[in-house]
Amino acid sequence: MAAPYNLILFTSLPATDHAGAIFLGLMQYAHQHQPRWRIRAGGIPTESEYQIFKQLGLRGAVGYAADTLTQRLLQECKSPMVCISNRQAHPPWPQVISDDRLAGAQAADYLYQLGHRNFILLDTPGLYFSQVRCAGMESALAGKNVRVQRWVPNLSAQVMNEYPHALRRMLRGLHPPVAIFCTLDNQARPILDHAADLGWRIPEQISVIGVGNSTLGCMLDRPYLSSVALDSIQIGRRAGALLADLLAGKPAPKAPILIPPKGVVARETTGVGVADEDVARAVAMLRANLRETLSTATVARRLNVSRRSLELRFKTALGCGPVQFWRRLRMDEVCRQITQTNRPLGDIAAQMGFNNPIRFAITFRNTNGMTATEYRKRHQISPNEHG
Repeated sequence: MAAPYNLILFTSLPATDHAGAIFLGLMQYAHQHQPRWRIRAGGIPTESEYQIFKQLGLRGAVGYAADTLTQRLLQECKSPMVCISNRQAHPPWPQVISDDRLAGAQAADYLYQLGHRNFILLDTPGLYFSQVRCAGMESALAGKNVRVQRWVPNLSAQVMNEYPHALRRMLRGLHPPVAIFCTLDNQARPILDHAADLGWRIPEQISVIGVGNSTLGCMLDRPYLSSVALDSIQIGRRAGALLADLLAGKPAPKAPILIPPKGVVARETTGVGVADEDVARAVAMLRANLRETLSTATVARRLNVSRRSLELRFKTALGCGPVQFWRRLRMDEVCRQITQTNRPLGDIAAQMGFNNPIRFAITFRNTNGMTATEYRKRHQISPNEHG
């Protein structure tokens, strides 16, 4: 019995933000370009489903991995599969995955600009993408005057009960300020809980950032987690396009197709990483007055330090003076509102103190290399990606 449509299997339950957004991207691609595709989402097929798929003629699959039954089904139907998993280094299928090295680099650049010079990288053994994300951060920080330590916990079943104790020992030995990079969002909550229990202040002493920007991982509890947002929808769309190419007889790409992350979504767990208390207080003052220009003299007077001393200490800690750093903070907030809200660009600019639209357009383009409209189109976080 020939099906009046092309059956495509999504070999995963779209139960997480990432998987759900990939599935949405795949569905968007099919709706726009492959109207005869019918996509079935699920886990391991039952024996009865196996027989139905075989009878209908499974055309292809997209997913994290293929279980033994699905692999047999694909082989018998002579159907291709596109892998969207980066857990393994070299799966037997062509891949469309996030650019994990760039995710680590984006986190590194963001934290370094905040003044952090002491980094802990939490690597998860057995997950290839975790190694790549850590390597991306290490590469981005190479050659800079920083301290980088990769922490690889022992997660074997025999010592799993020891993990909380090992985590607490690691946290006790920290010398703030320090930034902790978690290669998955769900690694961060135990760190935040134990750090608070040990008396560390978040983010004043310890900053924590994850990868994935998942709703549960980032927004389940306070403080809300900063995270690198993956472009999951684009992964799904590109996976659909690759599957269509394979079905058309085109050769599989020799290397994984890498989808760039959208960038850091800053929340409550990341802050300025400077040991100088006066500089930290000045930064807090500047953050609280993003819409109002504070001169270096005004900030220095409120802190009861000399203007010259404050300028020199800012440049030592953050690489620029107070006014330049305030401009950077203000532009970061503009970019955050552009990517995380649907507010009109003119309203955002006016709220942040840019009263001249032409001046704002020039400043934004000079800072970000593109117009605000282009920036929103390229980096906007969809509602299901940021909670």
